[in-house]
Amino acid sequence: MPRVAIASTIGVYGTAPDFSALRSRAYADDGFDMCYVKDCARAIALLQLAPRLSHRTYKVAAGYQPAYDTQSAVADYLAWLRAGHPR
Repeated sequence: MPRVAIASTIGVYGTAPDFSALRSRAYADDGFDMCYVKDCARAIALLQLAPRLSHRTYKVAAGYQPAYDTQSAVADYLAWLRAGHPR
């Protein structure tokens, strides 16, 4: 669902949100796990540095305290886009 975040960046691109790339229609009550890329990278690095892993797979979007909440992640990403980086 990261396309939802990209599609909803109205004001950054000066156009209305574009949800056409979604596989199914988006609804207000839809739910999903989100993990900001910087938090995901940190979680992967912590897993790589762990002396021993207890499981074969990990859901990095859950189970540890992220550095970014949704509001600060969106603000950080929008600042990154406004600095001229590609989507």
